[in-house]
Amino acid sequence: MFPVSRVDARHAENFVSLLCVLCSSIFTQSQPGIGYKDFRTMDSLRSRDYTYPTAIPDYEMSISGQADKFLSFINNELIPDVDAKYTVDKNNRILMGHSLGGYFTVYALYQNLATKNNLFSTYIAASPSTHYNHNYILKELEKLKLNNNIYTYITFGGLEDAEEGDSTILKTDAVFSALTKSFKDKINYKCDNYSNLGHMDTPLPTFIKGLQWTLTKEK
Repeated sequence: MFPVSRVDARHAENFVSLLCVLCSSIFTQSQPGIGYKDFRTMDSLRSRDYTYPTAIPDYEMSISGQADKFLSFINNELIPDVDAKYTVDKNNRILMGHSLGGYFTVYALYQNLATKNNLFSTYIAASPSTHYNHNYILKELEKLKLNNNIYTYITFGGLEDAEEGDSTILKTDAVFSALTKSFKDKINYKCDNYSNLGHMDTPLPTFIKGLQWTLTKEK
């Protein structure tokens, strides 16, 4: 038995990864890819697949807001396919993403909590684009009444505020405060600010630390 992850391994940024844990070790993995045929396709379709709802006009996205369909594909097609081909611990599925992929991960968490669909046990989001559509996902999470054993690990880089050119976007400290308000004492939630890292630097340490945190805890 071995862990299996599905990841767009060709493009380190803006990806979503599905990790189906098959044993306690996280160091031996097979990684067949979920992704797009090339960078151009990925760059044009990630805004379609990773966002919900449809983007406001300011973003000038030609296509967006179909994360619900992408999540349905993962839930109803991908996971059954993985389950059929591998011996999977169905209680230990992990969804990970960065940037817009991190937004999708948080969106999938929200849908899980709202519908009590527990296909995933853990969500790990590196620098999620929570500002999308005027902080839509933060506002939706705040409305939920939570009581769930799900594990969630969310990070930002300490240099991201300085990198961001839009002064209207919430600072990372404010995002952490909103998430903590929504999650504290309701789910297993952990957050970190990597003080010396920028937006593109957070995925690797986030995924390593997030996996170590969730896979080494008693559940």
